[in-house]
Amino acid sequence: MHKKNVHVFHADGKWVVEQEGQPNVKTAYATRFAAVIAAKKLAKQNRSNLIIHRVDGSVAQRNTYIPGPVKLELSGDQEEVETA
Repeated sequence: MHKKNVHVFHADGKWVVEQEGQPNVKTAYATRFAAVIAAKKLAKQNRSNLIIHRVDGSVAQRNTYIPGPVKLELSGDQEEVETA
């Protein structure tokens, strides 16, 4: 089971990173870019979702950092290519 979602949102002129379930633990950043970088790192460490909000509070982007099975399929007419 994954841990709680990580949110990036705008409040009081700053961009804030908050993890669900820990509303008293927030980190504020001057730019959205800096907040997203920090939140992405936290979401990857916690294997959770990252939800980035716009200034108006609506969701701009969702990223999932929850590992899962990866299945790759090749059709019969494709050649295997060696890469350097």
